[in-house]
Amino acid sequence: MIYYTAAEANFWRVFLTWYGSVIPRVLPQALASAALGYVYEATGLAGEQYTLIHHPYVLEMLGTVLGFMLIQRSNIAYQRYWEGRTSIELMCSKWADASIMLVEFERPGDEKRADADLFRARVCHLFSLLSALAMADLREDWKCVSELGTLPPDCPFGICVSGAAVAPGNAR
Repeated sequence: MIYYTAAEANFWRVFLTWYGSVIPRVLPQALASAALGYVYEATGLAGEQYTLIHHPYVLEMLGTVLGFMLIQRSNIAYQRYWEGRTSIELMCSKWADASIMLVEFERPGDEKRADADLFRARVCHLFSLLSALAMADLREDWKCVSELGTLPPDCPFGICVSGAAVAPGNAR
């Protein structure tokens, strides 16, 4: 995945990025084909009456097929994006449903417990934290933060309690 910052997100940086691009894999074949075509045309191997581009029909067909392929690829990528976005929305809505059910299950009846409001606030806090950490993990924010060097070395994923790192099984 290519990470962008506001300062680096310009046309030329995106256009000239090799990591994650198809250009490094395609460029050698394209240059070899262009060189072969140039040699074929320059040496006159086909003769005078047979030039490399005799009729534009070939280029029209190539352009049509290439355009169709690019549109289909973009359409598939767009569908994959929205399928993932729909799944994320479904996940968050299920967590919201679970938190609402838990809060309503603990709603005080005739007697009011002293810690009922605290419990409901804690449940809402934990579910919102769950959602925020899931979004940060899906966006892989921990990679950006670790590349910047802002995490202490003893805090995995930046989760620390009073200066000490919290192991995944020992979280409060």
